[in-house]
Amino acid sequence: QTHDQSHQPTKTLLLACLSTCAMLAITILLALSLITFIDAECPVLSLIIDSKTESRCGIGASLIASVVPFESSSPEYRFTWDDDFDRVSGSVVSSTGNVTITGLASGYYMLNANNTATGCMTGTIRVQILGNNFSPPTVVIGSKIDATEMSLGSASVNVTEGVPPYTITWYRTSDDHVVGNGTSMMNMLAPDRYYITAVDAHACEGQVLLTISKKPSSSTTSQAGAGSSINFMMMMIMISVMFYMTEAQY
Repeated sequence: QTHDQSHQPTKTLLLACLSTCAMLAITILLALSLITFIDAECPVLSLIIDSKTESRCGIGASLIASVVPFESSSPEYRFTWDDDFDRVSGSVVSSTGNVTITGLASGYYMLNANNTATGCMTGTIRVQILGNNFSPPTVVIGSKIDATEMSLGSASVNVTEGVPPYTITWYRTSDDHVVGNGTSMMNMLAPDRYYITAVDAHACEGQVLLTISKKPSSSTTSQAGAGSSINFMMMMIMISVMFYMTEAQY
């Protein structure tokens, strides 16, 4: 009897351990069942990059991403992205299972998507946008003199921004012919439209459009003015003659 009493605490402890282990096993099984249920409700969704461009000289890159597989029964997805430094972020809803994102500077971006109806999400992918974030040159017209019947026109441009040195080229739009290189000022410009490009040290390009018109020359204008004066004088003489002839009759 004494021997049985000495083993009673050990049996009690063993039963308590078995009970605890059983409860823990039941809890684990329930959790696994719940996870399996959730996985059965949400298929494995992936996000793939269909295409992307590079950022270059102030022109942002673009990329096209798609959800795979596409759930046609509930096709609306919210795509969300941001860069590594959280300086740029965006979100857009698409009902086609894909999205086109534009205006991206070079760098790394985190992108994911979730189904707005089911809540199922894709994994997050990291996308690298190549290229540069340099600003292109700015080209403005500095001066312009239109052509006349007696002379051709001239013009000059000013280039700022970008990184010097600049390579400046003048093109005639009517035939895309190069009419000047390496100069910010051009003379002997016939009436036409011209576009002037400036390429900087980073190969970034800026341009401006110029129109040279044809105006009457000063000599033509003077002749026209002189002709008007002569006509006026002749008319006044005729009026005076008619007046004196009328007076003479009376």
